Amino acid sequence: MELQSHLNSQALRLVELQSLVNSRDLELQTVKRNMEQSNREVEHKYSTIQTEVSRLCQALEQRTSQLEESRLQETKLNEKIIRLESEIAAVSAQEKSKLSGKDTEIVSLKENLHQQAQIIEQIREEERRRAEQLQSAIQRYVRSSSQSAMNPVFQS
Repeated sequence: MELQSHLNSQALRLVELQSLVNSRDLELQTVKRNMEQSNREVEHKYSTIQTEVSRLCQALEQRTSQLEESRLQETKLNEKIIRLESEIAAVSAQEKSKLSGKDTEIVSLKENLHQQAQIIEQIREEERRRAEQLQSAIQRYVRSSSQSAMNPVFQS
């Protein structure tokens, strides 16, 4: 009987253990399902993150390309500005030189004009002097002619 009781106790223990194994098996299956669900969620999140990272990398590459293009354009514009400033300086120097030459020419022409005016004034003065001398000579001639016409002695 002792053996039967031990056997019954073992059978009961076996049922309890079988029940415990079944319970643990259910828990294990639940944990596996939860783990699979978690893995799917992680994979989905990982995929979402990868997509976002790819999008951000592409946007960064595009922005970098735009900035590089802007920098290149800025460099070209700066070079053009430097070239134009140099050309402006050269043209400005040429114009200053031309103006200086024109100023010198104007001064020379004014001096020339002043000299011509003096020469004209001298010629006028000489003409006046000659006109006075001619007038004086004509008056002397007329006086001497009229005196000789009044004086018959001198007539032949």
